[in-house]
Amino acid sequence: MELLDWREIDTLTLVEAAYLLGGIDPGPYRQGAMFAIPVPEHWIRVLMRSVKTKVLRAHIVVIRGMGENTEAIPPEAISMHDVIVPGKTEITADHFVDWCKGMHAPIPWQFLERANRQQPCPDLQYPAKLRAAIHAFNALHGDPAKLHGKSPKQAIKAWLEENTDLGPTARDDVAKVANWEPGGGPGTHHHE
Repeated sequence: MELLDWREIDTLTLVEAAYLLGGIDPGPYRQGAMFAIPVPEHWIRVLMRSVKTKVLRAHIVVIRGMGENTEAIPPEAISMHDVIVPGKTEITADHFVDWCKGMHAPIPWQFLERANRQQPCPDLQYPAKLRAAIHAFNALHGDPAKLHGKSPKQAIKAWLEENTDLGPTARDDVAKVANWEPGGGPGTHHHE
């Protein structure tokens, strides 16, 4: 089964969004394979409530009717009493990223590039160290492959050395601020 490039996905179901928020790649689910990993129920409930309250704009809303019947309804017609079918209700990737930002939910690493592309860092407004911290965090956070076996702080320092003209003391200051595992150290982070 071929791995999906989530950067190319325009729409996703609420089930796929819940898996992503739970740190699980739903690629096999999307491609129709049997997927034995349970759906993160907390995220499904949060996503469905967000669609019902129109905090998360849906692309396609499918609700359960009488018995096992389902029907697609216009997103603006959804009510709090409707029973959403999360495996058939779709949202756009861009609306998903906007929702994650607005809810302060973790943006799954598969969508970080899209999130950064949507709202580029307003470089002219921030001092150099803060701007470097933002760029380093966005470049590395959430994608275990980019850590190359280093702690987040070590990876941030290496990224800063390669991508900025900050001196060693400034790089250390920035790495302290941008480090998302400040209580850790080498070997204390665990990414599967």
